[in-house]
Amino acid sequence: MKTLCVIILFILLMGPLRRPFFSQWRFNVPALIAGLAVLFLAGRLMRPEDPGWFPCALAPLAALGAGAAFKKWLDDVFGKEK
Repeated sequence: MKTLCVIILFILLMGPLRRPFFSQWRFNVPALIAGLAVLFLAGRLMRPEDPGWFPCALAPLAALGAGAAFKKWLDDVFGKEK
């Protein structure tokens, strides 16, 4: 899982998706950080009887929520992007 996250980060930061990724940085950067944090923390905090798919399902939901909340906050603090 860690190798997969490193590969995704490498593609986003060094590959052809770099420009679209950073053009919407107010949403993408907090969403990426929150998604990876939830992915790692949920895997460590799970009990043995919890389903194995739970961290993979929770990470995108947390990423979308955090990305939207941080984008709204950054727009309020710094003004809308042009």
